[in-house]
Amino acid sequence: MTAPRVDAALDWIADRLSARPSVERERAEIAEVVDEASTLLPIDLVWLDGAETELREVVEREGVVLYERHPGLVAR
Repeated sequence: MTAPRVDAALDWIADRLSARPSVERERAEIAEVVDEASTLLPIDLVWLDGAETELREVVEREGVVLYERHPGLVAR
């Protein structure tokens, strides 16, 4: 079960990703929320579209997805 503050942060991130007015500005805001999140374990935020092949493969093999955006779905 995810802590309420983390759920709220993930909801905020989902809303920002669905809007996409400025990708770089939004990514900076998302990174700030993740950095400030009160969690027991650290969160490594990885933008797969900009990651090198080796890192992307490691993340896809070993990473834990907290949120995955699916094309065509609208966040509410």
